[in-house]
Amino acid sequence: MKVKSAFVWHRNFSSIETVDVPAGAPVHWHEENKFHYVTASFFHVPGTQGVSITEHDAIHYGCRVAPDNVEE
Repeated sequence: MKVKSAFVWHRNFSSIETVDVPAGAPVHWHEENKFHYVTASFFHVPGTQGVSITEHDAIHYGCRVAPDNVEE
C-alpha cells in the first residue's frame, strides 16, 4: 500500500511542525488502531545511525493517512 496524493503531516507536538509526505510513500494498516499510517522507516535519514526526530515521531505517534488517500 502507498500514499495516493502528497499531503502535509501537521505535528503540533514536535519541534518540526510540518512534514511533506509525497505520493508513493509506503503505508501499513495498524490492526489495533484501525488506521493507515506511513511506515516509520520511510522517514529514516540515509547514512545516519539512530532515528531522526521525524522517524521517532512516526514510530511513537504515527503519521496517519486518510482512508481515501491509500492506494493498494
